[in-house]
Amino acid sequence: MATEEPGTGETGTSSTAEPLFKLTKRFQASIALINTLDNTKLHAVLTRIIQKLHLRDEDAFTGEEQTQLTGVLGLDERQLDTVLDVSAYIFEQAAYIQATTVQLKIHLERAGLSKEKNIAFLRVWESARPTLIENLKNRTIVPRTLKDVSWQLHLQLSQSSLARVKTPSAIFQLEVAHESGTEKVRMELDHDDLFAFYDRLNVIQKQLDDLS
Repeated sequence: MATEEPGTGETGTSSTAEPLFKLTKRFQASIALINTLDNTKLHAVLTRIIQKLHLRDEDAFTGEEQTQLTGVLGLDERQLDTVLDVSAYIFEQAAYIQATTVQLKIHLERAGLSKEKNIAFLRVWESARPTLIENLKNRTIVPRTLKDVSWQLHLQLSQSSLARVKTPSAIFQLEVAHESGTEKVRMELDHDDLFAFYDRLNVIQKQLDDLS
């Protein structure tokens, strides 16, 4: 009986012309290892990986579980690490572009993943995709968050007693929250610094808009 592929009627909305994965030697070696694994066992491993992917401080498997997996999957520790890392990388890249099932299927085929293993990835992705993307959007990248911003303008006289030129600058005070409380960070920017900072913020805003 043929294995049915999930999401085959889905239409991708973004281009699949550019490779989603960097086909390094390590990546290709991991794909070759994944192609040798039992389908049912692989599905269970992928399910755990994608469930834990948004947690920065927690591995998908404990040290004891990884030791058990080496026997279950028939891999040594280094091979297991490679398989787990690359599987997580595949889901992270797919989440970054919010790939449809069809798009992920195409990229995995190009990477050399066998049809059966491709189906295992697609089934896990199709089931967990909405939750994973939402969790990654809500994940705090750093343990500090910006709570408030205040500023004031400052005019500094030139050192030259003849010119007496006034150099304007802006002094910012950032209130930053972290696990143990809040702290205030002060920084001073002149016109050129402020203009460069504004340009950087526009770039960041565009990247956030592309991901939303």
